[in-house]
This record gives sequence, structure tokens and C-alpha cells, in this order.
Amino acid sequence: MMWEDAAIVELFWQRDQQAILRAQEKYGAQCHSLACNILHSHEDAEECVNDTWMRAWNTMPQNRPSHLGAYLGRIVRNLALDLWRRGRAQKRGAGLESMLAELDECVPARETTEQRAEARELARLLERWLDGLPREDRILFVRRYWYGEPAGKQAKRLWTLRQRLKVYLEQEGVTL
Repeated sequence: MMWEDAAIVELFWQRDQQAILRAQEKYGAQCHSLACNILHSHEDAEECVNDTWMRAWNTMPQNRPSHLGAYLGRIVRNLALDLWRRGRAQKRGAGLESMLAELDECVPARETTEQRAEARELARLLERWLDGLPREDRILFVRRYWYGEPAGKQAKRLWTLRQRLKVYLEQEGVTL
């Protein structure tokens, strides 16, 4: 039986440990795949996934996500990126670094707190741009830049999408 997100969230709110088991059953493979695409290590991915369940347990009483998969995906992705950055500080990594570098020329970096409002506006513009894409292009873009899937045979198409994004953002007044 596959549990509905609302029922799993309710278990988290009731502090029932079954919540973690149900979340693992429904989203464990997805979370592991996402972390593994970023880290390229099953052991590190497993660590991030385990930390995801703990983070969800600790944050759920304050939050009641309507889309549990997206909520857990955001947690595991952030944990994986943090772990990747820690590893990168010790040694250079080529996989994720090159993927993120692909976006450098069309998405400006936002590092200071005073730029948070601009980052929110950039996120809004990115969402609007993605909504305007054909479904297949939107899926390809999200798979590459959210889930960290390899570009493979779609590299040229991704390059074209990045160029279109760059033009769109410039037209919207975003300084690159």
C-alpha cells in the first residue's frame, strides 16, 4: 500500500516513528538517486538520505508540506550540496562543478544577504521561464539542474536552453 503524502505528514506531526518508515518507502529511492547524482558516491548519498529523515523529523512540527516529495527532495539536495562543497573545499571535483559552471554565464551568483530579494525575484523569473517551455524541455532542464542528471546526448539542447534563459533574463532586466 502506498501512503498519501498528507497521511505521512500527519504521522510526522503526531511524532509517530512510522512517518520515517513510510517516507522511506515512498521517497527513499528518489532521495538516494538525487543525492547520488550530486555526490557520485552511494555511501555519501546514503548518509544524506539518512540525514534527510532526521531533518524532516526535526522540521516537520514547524512545517506542514503539501508536497512531501518536493519537501524531502529539497532537504536531501541541500544536504548533498553541503557535503559536496565540504569535499570540494578539500579537493576539486569535476562532476557537479562543471554542471554548475554551465549555468554561470546565464544565472548570476547570489552570495550576500542583501541580494536575497533579488534572488527571490530571480527564482520567480526562472519559474515563469520554465512554465513557458515545452514540457519536454522543462523536464530536461529540471532533470539536469535540479536532479543533477548527466547531460549526455542532450548537451547541445541544454546549451540552447541556457542561451534562451540568458536572453530571457537579460530582457527582464537581470544583470549577468
